[in-house]
Amino acid sequence: FKTYLSLSAFSTGALFINEVPGDGLRYRAVHLSEIFVVENEAGRIKTIFRKPEMTRRQMLQRWGKERVSPKVASQVEKKPDELVNILHVVVPAEDYGANSLTKPYASIYLELDSRHVLLVSGYFEFPYIVSRYVTGPREIYGRSPAMTCLLSKSDVADDTFR
Repeated sequence: FKTYLSLSAFSTGALFINEVPGDGLRYRAVHLSEIFVVENEAGRIKTIFRKPEMTRRQMLQRWGKERVSPKVASQVEKKPDELVNILHVVVPAEDYGANSLTKPYASIYLELDSRHVLLVSGYFEFPYIVSRYVTGPREIYGRSPAMTCLLSKSDVADDTFR
């Protein structure tokens, strides 16, 4: 439902689907402010850069103390709920240049501030579903009826104050 709200309001909506070990599939709506998408030559989104925030406690729950940076590991006791910027990049494996990956999509998680690599793995399918309402030529992000209404109202407001 949250993805449809983003789609109708902002004309682009994203859903992240991944498997949580022991818990099955997880579907999570992604706010448009977190993502930067890249189209391939056919106009399909096959690369995404996502910048979520996680608390130090969540990072340890997700990756364990051995994978997070020494800074995060040392400060988790004092400030477990302080937010850390993460970067998640999903790109076709051949674009990443990882010959050792056996999956078609490379997945890289980084602590953004320290540039510490948390995890390099892969997916058999592109894990993000990105819907766009309407796109014009050379547009990557879509346009929605809500944007048309906002533009129309701003045009009226501009004419009122002239």
